[in-house]
Amino acid sequence: MERNIQLLRTSDDFRVRTQAALALGASADDRAVAPLCSALADTNRTVRIASATAISRLHLGGVDCISRQLQVEKDEAVLSALRRALERLGGAAAEPTIGPNTRIFIALEKVSGPARLDDPVRSAFVKGAVGRGDVAFAPRGMSTDEATALLKKYPQAKAFLLSPKLSRPAYEGGNLQIKISVAILTYPGHALMGSFSKSAGMGGISDPDQESENELVVAVAEESMRQFLTLAPTLDP
Repeated sequence: MERNIQLLRTSDDFRVRTQAALALGASADDRAVAPLCSALADTNRTVRIASATAISRLHLGGVDCISRQLQVEKDEAVLSALRRALERLGGAAAEPTIGPNTRIFIALEKVSGPARLDDPVRSAFVKGAVGRGDVAFAPRGMSTDEATALLKKYPQAKAFLLSPKLSRPAYEGGNLQIKISVAILTYPGHALMGSFSKSAGMGGISDPDQESENELVVAVAEESMRQFLTLAPTLDP
């Protein structure tokens, strides 16, 4: 294990680095994730492909680093390997990445609310932009420097940070009410530009029902994205 990590990091022979990456992918050890993520930026395309494949075979993490590499990778063969790896990992393969046709670039903060809802809310926001070829999303964990460099390559894209906040579910008169408030900020500058809210109800529910809450939260999040996309053309970050 340690020997393969060392070979992946230091060997001058790309063939040795490639074999080390594949061996780490078969190790079933989560300590292999970090060095494999680093190797996604290797100078050799074969090593980058092997590292992406190894991360997907390991299946112990790596969605974020693969998503970030998708934003900067130029080689089509490596891009294909990265996309396949993301699909195998069950990551956000459907999240469109920035490109020449992107006009709206969106970074999503974690929802302010129960942690169990973060992934469903993010997925719902992304789903709300389905069919919009001019919209792309920043991967989780993108740094300020990474975002700044990326946006310099695509100056046509208006960039926003959306920060959703979930209000406490309200049960009143046999109805469940869910409200999401969304702060709109510049990205990566984080200057507040405005906010909006979206709410919805579900009838026939008198007592706390987490399953119904989850269902309604996802629906409201999806509609929140659609509402933002009607506002975005009027905003100038």
